[in-house]
Amino acid sequence: MKSFDKILTAAALALTVLTAAPALAQPYGPPPGPPPGPPPGGYGHPFGPPPGAGWHRWHHGDRYDGPRYVVGNWGYYHLPPPPYGYQWVRGDHQYLLLGVNTGIVAQVIVP
Repeated sequence: MKSFDKILTAAALALTVLTAAPALAQPYGPPPGPPPGPPPGGYGHPFGPPPGAGWHRWHHGDRYDGPRYVVGNWGYYHLPPPPYGYQWVRGDHQYLLLGVNTGIVAQVIVP
């Protein structure tokens, strides 16, 4: 009786191992054919920004309405101390000295 249990357990284990491997197999590589629609990125590069969403070069007097990532440790980035009513902000890979209330760019530093 014990040998029958051992044979039944071994058969169940072998059946589990043999049926689990094909279930985990996945196709290799991209799906066949070209991707639908235009490429997702701009500038002819698949991972670039979409058209019209490139970096903006900020200038003195521009109004900055983007997200304000305030640079509190301006000394670490070798920036001069901001005057009263201004703050350093990181935007589009540039450091912008902005008026706190107006958002007007007073100075631009490109690292």
